[in-house]
Amino acid sequence: MEQTAGSRITVFGVAAAALLSTGCSLVGLGVGAALDGKRNRAAKTAYLQGFEVSRIKPGARLTLVLTGGERIAGRYEGLDTAPVAAEYGPRYARARADVHELALPDLGERVILQTVSGSATTGAFAGFDLGQIVLQPDGEARTVRLTLQHLATLTLADGTALSGPRLEALAADRRLPLVSRIVLGESRVPLEQVKSVEFRPQSHQGRATGLVVGAVIDAIVVASAMDSLNGSWGEGWCNNCSLLLRPDAGRR
Repeated sequence: MEQTAGSRITVFGVAAAALLSTGCSLVGLGVGAALDGKRNRAAKTAYLQGFEVSRIKPGARLTLVLTGGERIAGRYEGLDTAPVAAEYGPRYARARADVHELALPDLGERVILQTVSGSATTGAFAGFDLGQIVLQPDGEARTVRLTLQHLATLTLADGTALSGPRLEALAADRRLPLVSRIVLGESRVPLEQVKSVEFRPQSHQGRATGLVVGAVIDAIVVASAMDSLNGSWGEGWCNNCSLLLRPDAGRR
């Protein structure tokens, strides 16, 4: 079955229109990106507390202001969990020595967590996180986190009971080391050591809007091209399609 010259012209014409029409989407994207760039350069610096850093999307450029006054700048990659032996263990040991008023548990020590609702969980103490205590329950490989606000007592192996509100107050004073760290480029910064975060909010609304508007224009261009070629399409290509649908299409 041979295509007519009209059908070939029709197909090539629609294909060419489809390829050329993508230019509107690209132009819209470019214009939107330019508007975003101008808007982002004019954006004012925003400030967050260190523990609020998870509100920022990874990829943003941040400046961390540490409790000692140091500043670290880089691209935010999210949060990670500090390895116990290599990093969290030594940091926790220093914190235990500095907290003279309480005997904090050893890492791995078997403890009992009693919640304000009356439930109890026994397991190996695995550290603290933001407003939480981390525990590996008996007989399980996973760790669980309990909010300090819901903790009534933490009972150590020797029977010493630490109150949840007391631990919560130590955490609020940044005296308890946290397992979470901020990943900033190649740097890993413990969360409790970050006093504040500085960043400029970034907008991508212009790019999205420009791309959508360009895509709509592209669709209109393609539809117009198909409509203008509709006569030759019906006379050529579609006539051939109708032959294929006939019961005797393969007979001579």
